Amino acid sequence: MVLAVATLGHVLFTAPLAATACGVWPPKHGGQMNYEGGEVAVELVGHGRQVSLYLEDHGVPIPAGQVKGTLAVKRGATGWTAPVKAAGDNRVTVQLPRALAKGDEIVADLAFANGSITQGRFVYGEEVQMRTQFGAGRANALPGFAPRPATMSQ
Repeated sequence: MVLAVATLGHVLFTAPLAATACGVWPPKHGGQMNYEGGEVAVELVGHGRQVSLYLEDHGVPIPAGQVKGTLAVKRGATGWTAPVKAAGDNRVTVQLPRALAKGDEIVADLAFANGSITQGRFVYGEEVQMRTQFGAGRANALPGFAPRPATMSQ
């Protein structure tokens, strides 16, 4: 009985640490986090046609002043893209032609001043399913949004 309680206590204590160690971070601005669970955490916050993306590396804000990229939205058979614009601190914003709706598939392709790139993938209004080295949640189920291969210059 004591061993079972100790083991359960260990699992309950280390589970949140395992989630953040894999790159799945809790949202800080009331949005939803990217599905990829990589080094860079992207939090998407939608307000009508305005979208904000907050960028962090292992919980540390990434300055967004030099970030460039696009946000692609797919809704059923239609879709659209819009450029991101720096909005201060670790935030970029996007003005969309239409407000986001639950179930929209969203991909943010972002490039940083140092040449590194990241991609945030979301299904708007759905909870994050953790992706780890042992398997993927919904991240691989987004039809029509295959990640672009990174190119390396010699």
